[in-house]
Parts: sequence; structure tokens; C-alpha cells
Amino acid sequence: MPTAIAPAPQRVHLSPVPPVRTEVLTIDCDDCAHQHTSTCDDCVVSFLVEREPTDAVVVDADEARAVRLLERAGLVPGLRHARQVS
Repeated sequence: MPTAIAPAPQRVHLSPVPPVRTEVLTIDCDDCAHQHTSTCDDCVVSFLVEREPTDAVVVDADEARAVRLLERAGLVPGLRHARQVS
């Protein structure tokens, strides 16, 4: 009697995702080492600051997580803010 051989299970490799940051991230252009440089010209903070005061920008936890995952995959640039060393 022939013996049936079960196919090998497929494996999916998942990388652990670090926990979502819960602290508030404050970016102050006045303490950024990149202020008045070409990096500053392409900064998301510059984009947000140039918006009208009535144009709300809300990033929820899921959106923030999606951006971090895209950053880790190399699909979008990472946070460029760097505090000046006093």
C-alpha cells in the first residue's frame, strides 16, 4: 500500500515589532542641528509649520506605526531631527 507523504509546512519569518512609543515627541526647530540646512528644506516639520493654522494634522497610532514600518523597510526617510549639542 503506497504511503502518502504530507507536504512540508510553509514557514513565514516575522520580525518582532518593537512596542509603540507612548511618550510625546516634541520637535523644536530652534534646537535642531539641521536648522537652516538643505535637510531642513525637506523636513516634515517645515511642511507642517507652513500649513494654515486651521489645517489640523492628526497622526493616530496606526498611522505612526505604518510610517515607522515603512521607514524600517527603507521606503521613506527616517526622522531627521537631531538636537544640537550644547
